Order: sequence, then structure tokens, then C-alpha cells
Amino acid sequence: MYIEKTKASENNNAIDEELIGLIANKDKQAFDDLISRHIGTLYSVAYRMRFDKHDAEDIVQETMMRVWQRAETWDREAGASVRTWMYAIAHNLCIDFKRRAAKKPHLELVQEPTDKSPSADELVQEKQVEKIVGNSVAQLPDNQRAAIVLCHYQKLSNKEAAEVMNTSVKAVESLLVRAKKALYGNLYQKRSLL
Repeated sequence: MYIEKTKASENNNAIDEELIGLIANKDKQAFDDLISRHIGTLYSVAYRMRFDKHDAEDIVQETMMRVWQRAETWDREAGASVRTWMYAIAHNLCIDFKRRAAKKPHLELVQEPTDKSPSADELVQEKQVEKIVGNSVAQLPDNQRAAIVLCHYQKLSNKEAAEVMNTSVKAVESLLVRAKKALYGNLYQKRSLL
């Protein structure tokens, strides 16, 4: 099973490498293909880092624009896969968005109307848990949140997460330990809501 997973991963990396080479030569079809392969996971990373749908959409759009403009800068010899290179771009944009948001005056956010249609109890419970966990993740410091998002939600290895975050594997492992401890503590306090 591990060998099959490794071969599939290597095959996906080879496809991405071929596409990025074509994109460097401004091949629009290759760009469309790369977008369709990764847009969902890039959105997931951006959303879990910012917890804002519109910011996540803007970050994905900016990420893909940078991939198009800078495809020739991706270097196989540097060791990062095309996927982790794109995650690194998205991660850095998330940090930039947070900095820009901190400089803007804070306005009261309008809540979107909730769906009033009846749903199953399990679905309600799942949504409540998801919200509580999401709020707990949102309260983590940026680097801890990035480590959790990349390693647990996006299933990157610690090494890949370290490449995305431009840090060491040991630093990622330390961030994960601290993040999990903070999450457990926060969730333990809110256990009555679960």
C-alpha cells in the first residue's frame, strides 16, 4: 500500500513538473490543467488560514496569478515539489493578507443569514463541532495554525510543511505539539458545548 501511494505521489509530482515547465513557456492549457488539479486544496489552505471566504478566494486567485507569472522560478533542484511551492506562495499571501487587514480600520462584519431549513440532529452536531474546532484553530498563533492546516487538514508531511513555512522540520514538529496542546486545552474548556 505504501509503495502504491509513493508511486502515485511521484506520478502526480511528475505531472505537476511537466505542467509547470509548459506554464513557464506560457502554455494556457497547462495552466488550466494545473489549476484544476490544485485549486481545491489551495482554497482549503487559504480558508483555514484566514477563515474568510472572500480572502481565501482572493488568495487563491493571487496564488495562481503568481504561478503563471513566476513558473520559470520553480526549481526542481531546490527540493520543493510544485505542490509545496504553490502552498508556500499561498501561505505567504495569507500572512500578507493578515498584515494588511491589521492596518485597515475594523468594521463590524455582517453575518450571512443562516439556512433555516430543518436538518438532521447529526448534521447540526457536526456543524457545531466543526465551528468550535474552527474557532479554536483560528485562535492559534499564525505559525501554529499554519502547521496544523498544512499537516492535518492538507496532509502534508512535516518536511513539506517545513518547506512551505520556510523553517526546519523540528520547528514544525514543535509548532504542532504546541498547537495540539493549545487546541486540547481550549476544546477541553468547551467540552460542554460539544
